[in-house]
Amino acid sequence: MSPSPGGCTAALTARFRLWRGARGGPGLCSSSAGLEALARLLDALSHPLRLRIVALLWARGELYLAEIASELGVSRALAKVHLKKLEAAGIVESRVVVEEGRAVARRFYRLSWRGEVCVSPERIARLAGVAGGGGGEA
Repeated sequence: MSPSPGGCTAALTARFRLWRGARGGPGLCSSSAGLEALARLLDALSHPLRLRIVALLWARGELYLAEIASELGVSRALAKVHLKKLEAAGIVESRVVVEEGRAVARRFYRLSWRGEVCVSPERIARLAGVAGGGGGEA
């Protein structure tokens, strides 16, 4: 992978910015809060199916759980497990729609995060408050 401006690789940049949490979270501004936010974000994005969900919601907008599962070729239960992880990290949000006159409630999901992932040893060290000049080559 070739480095892009700012030291991020093109693969990690992926058109998402690390942001100040939409729900008032700390984002990546302070060191310990920044490390925790980065870890939560990377953990939530660390599964190929969750990355596919993010891509699908980005491309198609708000979708019903069954539509997401069908589009990805997985069970609704599996899709819901991954959507809950993404929702806990603030990457997606959901809403429940109750159909009038019927005992049916549907949960719709949409992308709520528009950030950029940019990770480097230097950025991690800065967030951790570790001083140094990058001389850790073996």
